[in-house]
Amino acid sequence: MLTLMITIITTLISYFLTPNLSELNQNLDRVSNDAAGLSKVFVYVVNNGLHVPLQMFFLSLIPIPFLYLCNLILTAIIPGILFGIMLHLSFAESLPIFVASLPHSITEMLAYCILAALLYDINKVIRLKVKKCLKKQPKLVISLKYFYN
Repeated sequence: MLTLMITIITTLISYFLTPNLSELNQNLDRVSNDAAGLSKVFVYVVNNGLHVPLQMFFLSLIPIPFLYLCNLILTAIIPGILFGIMLHLSFAESLPIFVASLPHSITEMLAYCILAALLYDINKVIRLKVKKCLKKQPKLVISLKYFYN
């Protein structure tokens, strides 16, 4: 639900804030020439299937609650920005692209939500252990009776 709301909000924001599309097109041409064909698909699969889950796992090891959700939020923001730019260019041409990419976006975000639910338990255990270690440390009490005995 959170990811859907984030995607809708970023779609609306990027639709109403008109980006500089010529500069965006130059940057996309520079980035998209790095890989071609199946190697581009392989890079995408490795990123979504290995790098992002590992990043989320390592972020869950830090005892800060919900820090590992950063990747999930960014995953929801990026399609929203792209949908907004496509809608800004042409509604009729962007509707088929939007409908075609929706199943992939939903399944990708669902997978990251399931991973985040599992990482919540890991992060919770780590936070409890850190909290227990901090409570075990004795407090330093300075008393005058130790100096006069």
